[in-house]
Amino acid sequence: EDLVAAVRLAEALAAADSASANGAPRVAASRTTLAELLLAHRRFPALREVRKAQFAATPPGIPRGGIAADIGRLSRELGDADGAREWYEQALTDDPKGREPYAALAELAAERGDVAAHVQMLQRRASVEEDPAARASARVQAAELLLSAIEDVEAARVEALAATQEGDPPSSEEQVPPDAWKVLGRAQVQAGDLDQAARNLEEWWRRVE
Repeated sequence: EDLVAAVRLAEALAAADSASANGAPRVAASRTTLAELLLAHRRFPALREVRKAQFAATPPGIPRGGIAADIGRLSRELGDADGAREWYEQALTDDPKGREPYAALAELAAERGDVAAHVQMLQRRASVEEDPAARASARVQAAELLLSAIEDVEAARVEALAATQEGDPPSSEEQVPPDAWKVLGRAQVQAGDLDQAARNLEEWWRRVE
């Protein structure tokens, strides 16, 4: 009952403030208070609607991208996978470098068995990721899927090779996963390039010893 009363009060404040030309800051504060209250009580359907209102009232940019990602997270919590995908894509429109949307969209693709979409999301993340270690990791994951699930040997070779060249300096042992050379070697075995495969598999083994 206390929660219901508080929600109604916050909604009434927002409605009253929105009627005033100078009410925008108070409306925003009321919505923030309401969102915090709903989150504390795990009222996710109502919280999602409040966050949608906050999104609509926020100009394009990184802050709005964060709200969209939050709505995507809430949609996943509510079992709305399609809605989650739409909101995470919106988050990337507002903040193309946001990490959470890429990771969530890759997970959603994996959950529905869409390997091509999973790979695409990893590649999209790698294309905008500024951290060399994270970029290399995304490339290795994409290469593994291309090789093992999609069976596109050349695409896997290209992606794995790109991963081995990441880092500062390039091929940094601190930033590039050893599996980059393992996947590259396996792709070269399948392509019939056994000499290069042997060299890269030896490099993988040296790095994991």
